[in-house]
Amino acid sequence: MVGHYQRYEDSDTSGEQALPRPPASMAIAQIWDIGPQLPASVPKAPEHTATPSAWLDFETDASHHVALVLKYRRERAEWIQKHGGSPIRLELDHVSAREMIERGGGRYVSTLPSGLKRRQGV
Repeated sequence: MVGHYQRYEDSDTSGEQALPRPPASMAIAQIWDIGPQLPASVPKAPEHTATPSAWLDFETDASHHVALVLKYRRERAEWIQKHGGSPIRLELDHVSAREMIERGGGRYVSTLPSGLKRRQGV
């Protein structure tokens, strides 16, 4: 007891694990980081008879897409400079691996696409 305040600790911060750790043989999943991917959805221009608001929406979508492409180019150049353009093998627990694949926008895959070769020593 410190002063008149009693100290409480969470199970996570007290050094105890909240959940038991799975066996080491089952805890690892292998996924590949193939680097940033180009956004797939390209906005389509409306018909020439479309309303001005439809054209304005298209211009907004197109400018957003251009920003995503520029972001992709910057991130891809940084990734290639850092990793040499080769896929990187990651070993994670199954839940984290599944979440990375689902939320990665095509960047993380469980098997390498044909044509990609892994870097030696990885």
